[in-house]
Amino acid sequence: MIPIAPISIFFYLLLLVSTISALLLVSWLAMLSVRRGARETFRAWLWFTLPIMMLLALSSTFVLSFVYQGYLVDADIKRDEAARNITLENPAVVAGIAMPAGTQLHSMRPGDREAFDAAHFPVPILINGLTATSLSRNLYPDLDTDTYAATSVEVILAFDQRVDGWLCGRGEPVAYKIEAAKIVFDSCVLGAANRLENWEIPVGAKLLAHAGSSRGWTIFLAPETMTTVRGLPLQGARIAVDRDRHFADFSEAVLATGLRLGVVTYPAGTRIRSKEWTSPGRDSDSLILSPVRGQLAKPDGQPDVLFGNSIVQTVAGQVLATLPNQKAGILDFEEITVDDPAD
Repeated sequence: MIPIAPISIFFYLLLLVSTISALLLVSWLAMLSVRRGARETFRAWLWFTLPIMMLLALSSTFVLSFVYQGYLVDADIKRDEAARNITLENPAVVAGIAMPAGTQLHSMRPGDREAFDAAHFPVPILINGLTATSLSRNLYPDLDTDTYAATSVEVILAFDQRVDGWLCGRGEPVAYKIEAAKIVFDSCVLGAANRLENWEIPVGAKLLAHAGSSRGWTIFLAPETMTTVRGLPLQGARIAVDRDRHFADFSEAVLATGLRLGVVTYPAGTRIRSKEWTSPGRDSDSLILSPVRGQLAKPDGQPDVLFGNSIVQTVAGQVLATLPNQKAGILDFEEITVDDPAD
């Protein structure tokens, strides 16, 4: 921890006195410029008014110098930012990318277009097989060579385009990681007409790719998005997809509507996730359903299942177990209510 000395109270007093002096001086000068009587009084009492004016001017110098230094700093920042904004007057290849004239670059280093972190094109161009309207890069400085290296890239699509077999949406970013000088697809926002088994993936879902031997994907639905997966009405799910493009599992979901599964009735809002899904279409694959605070599940002929417990069932509806949430691997968070001080 680096100790920082507090600013002296004398600084604030000096700033206050200097500011008041500057305001009085400006007001006095304004009055002298518009009122003849004020000028006559000033001349008549010159032996008194002139020293007072000089004293006000002297005490105003602190705040005026403070304001002037701030102006200089702001001007330097604006000049530096202007030097970072570069417009290509002619077509050029920048950082290995062919860019048309009129391209607007923002550079990490003033005047150095090779160190750009954002580019906006006057017309869509082809980047890594995609037609894009703009490009952004995350850069880190290489101190040995005094250059910048890109760690990731994002392009904004000019229209819906296929990436790694998925249709990514127009006007949304497609992200790539750069690993060992190779560009690897990382994520995008899905457009229309994407299907997984018999499920039509909602537009706007985010797709995240997984690298390595366990290559697959995760689809993130927005919390308000409702959809049906294998007959289950879900809201706000996170869905894992295996390398063969089959459902692997899902989590972070709630029931979008009430559900009757086998002999158990669940209200809308019940938390639900998959458990041990192994292959597409298997009705032996199981689910974990957990009532939320203030709700309950109703098994036929059995006591109600309250918050803090979960029911494990197969997709076909067979009840396998009723467990405390802790044993079922479900996390419960305490609700904290903050009272309004006005009440």
